[in-house]
Order: sequence, then structure tokens, then C-alpha cells
Amino acid sequence: MPVRLTDNDASWLPWTDLVFVDPVGTGFSRPVPAKDGKENGKDAKADDPGYYSFASDLAALREFTSRWLSANGRWASPVWLAGESYGGYRIGRLARSLPVDEGVGLSGVVLISPAMELAPLTMTDYSVEGFVDVVPTMAAAALHHGRIRGVDDAAGVEEVMAAATSFAATDYVTFLAQGAAMAPERRAAVLSRLADLTGLDPALVERLHGRIPIDRFVRELLRDEQQVLGLYDATQTVVDPFPDREPFGGAEHTLHGMTAAFTMGANQVIRGEIGVATERQYHLLSMAVNKAWRADEDAHALESPGGATDDLRYGLAVNPHLQVLVVHGRHDLVTALHTSQRLVNQMRLDPTAAGRVRLRAYDGGHMFYTLGHSRSAFTADVAELYGITSPG
Repeated sequence: MPVRLTDNDASWLPWTDLVFVDPVGTGFSRPVPAKDGKENGKDAKADDPGYYSFASDLAALREFTSRWLSANGRWASPVWLAGESYGGYRIGRLARSLPVDEGVGLSGVVLISPAMELAPLTMTDYSVEGFVDVVPTMAAAALHHGRIRGVDDAAGVEEVMAAATSFAATDYVTFLAQGAAMAPERRAAVLSRLADLTGLDPALVERLHGRIPIDRFVRELLRDEQQVLGLYDATQTVVDPFPDREPFGGAEHTLHGMTAAFTMGANQVIRGEIGVATERQYHLLSMAVNKAWRADEDAHALESPGGATDDLRYGLAVNPHLQVLVVHGRHDLVTALHTSQRLVNQMRLDPTAAGRVRLRAYDGGHMFYTLGHSRSAFTADVAELYGITSPG
């Protein structure tokens, strides 16, 4: 500190214009109640402006996109969308609703560390998908920190993740699905292999019955060194400030630890370089919006939020020119690479559509582009998506 700005050596600006959109409640974006005190047909309240739900959020982004194209005379320009994390979920949903509801045809979409389906993000004693999806990432983390067992000493991260993926999709998923019905000998073999791949103490894996929550994994792998891994980038560690307390009492350093750096950098660019004059606080990540978020009113109480994968499949079907790029960092435990690999394999795409979907992985975590070589590789892949042969 203080944060220093440097030129982006892998900018997309040489071949495309970039329009950054902060959804309502983030960045400087704020809801403005109508004169009648209502917004979106609802009473406008500070904690519930009518935007903080799945459907209304998407509606606002659709409306902004079509209005921006009109205001700037860009309806003849190619339209590409990119979104990160929950933004990746938004992009998947918009691949269907933008063409259908606003008449905006898309050239392509880039889903960055996306949460395409929300269900795998929640792990319970009775769920399966979430536990299966993170095993390859845990193996990559164990390899990085020198704690993995039972693999060739010369094995690289891709080889290790492939082996862990095979194990997770066969023996491990069977173990999770069968539970107590699995034979004791086979159960012991699965738990032993799981402990080796994740680098954890076999006794701990046995005590957890083979279900390893990611927040438990990041604290246990290097507990003997008083180090905690990052959930969003398991290669990054921080000293456990409260090693004697349960649960972990420190900050999630790969998310909240970066808040000051990115907030200060954004303010320098927007206020200092661009010259935006406002007294508003720039909200990099708004927990107030997070807490105010609600399910859509027309959904049944037992219905879970709709995923983005079906909408992406729909968008690929109705638009034979739509190009899709899904990208991940190999060490992101929150939105794991294997989740998107599994979902793409389960989309049942015909060969033509499948040929328009690319899946790429890079070193690093959720924000893999903070690493120079990953940022350059990502830019090259986006340029290829655009049909640019020389991204520089």
C-alpha cells in the first residue's frame, strides 16, 4: 500500500470496446426511486429497491444493454458479453433472454469462473455434486503445497487433476451415493485414496465420512504450519490468527484481503484518471445487497433458483453463431473447474453446438488473471474467440 497502477500488458482494447456494468448496489450504481415512491412497481425502500432478485436483476441488465446500444448508435456492432463468478451465472441466463426479450443478438459470451448452477455451491451431509466437483481442485492444492500422496513425483498439475477427476467421477461418487451400503473394504479403499489425493490426515477423512467441506480443507491441509489456504485461490496462504479457535476466525484473504487493493485501484482510475466527481462510496462487493437478495415472488417456496446451464443451451440452439468460452483457475475451490467440465459434458450438445463451446483452465484461482502468464493466456484465448490472430 498504496496501490500503484500499471499498464495492462494483456488488454482487450486493441480489438474491442469495453463497457463495464456495475449492477445496482455495486460500484457507484444506486437505485433511484420514481417520483411516486415506487421502483419496478414496488414500494422503494433502502434495503429492497426492487432490483435484488434473480429476475429483476436480469431484467435491469437486459434493459441497460438495449438502452446503451440505442444511446450510442451501436446496434450494428458485434455484441459480446463477459461476466465473472455470479456474473458468469448472469451471462449464461442472458444468452437466452437478451435475444428473446430485447432482440439483442449475441456474437459470443465469456463466462469467467462462473457459478453456472447454484446448487453445487451448497454442501450438505446428503448432497453429492459439490463434494465430487472440488476433489480435483483439492488435489491440485495438495500438489502445490507438497502434501499429495500416491502420485508420481514427476506428475504435473494437469495430470494430477485428471487422475483426481477420474477417481471423483467413479469410486468417490459411488461412495457418496451408496453411503452405509458400500462394503467396508471398498469404503476403506476409497477413503484412503481420498486422503492421499487431498493430502489430509486419513483419520480426519474417516472422521468426516469422506465429505470434506472446502472451508475445512483450507484450514486443515497446512494446520501443522499454522497456515490457512485461500478458498478462492488455494495456492495463497495466510497465518491463522486464531489457531485455537473453532471455527476459523480470520478473514478469507483471497476475497476480503484483496478488497482494499481493488477498491483503491478502481477509485484511482475512475476518480483520478477518468475524472468522475462523486461523493458516493465505490462498493467493490456489497454485503448489504447480498443480505437483501431474495427469491423471485412468482416462484414456489420449495423451488430452487433456476440455473444458467439450460439458458446457455437454449442460446446455443437459437443462435447458430453464438461462441462460448468458459474459463477457470485450477486452484479455485469456490467455483471449481470440474463443475463446469461436468456441466458442459451433461449439456447433451449436438456436434455443431459442442464445437462452439470452449473450456479453458489457467494457473491461479478465481481471479487467475492477477497472474501475468495466466492473464496473457486468457487474452490470447479471448482473441481467438473473436477471430483475432494477433491479440497485440
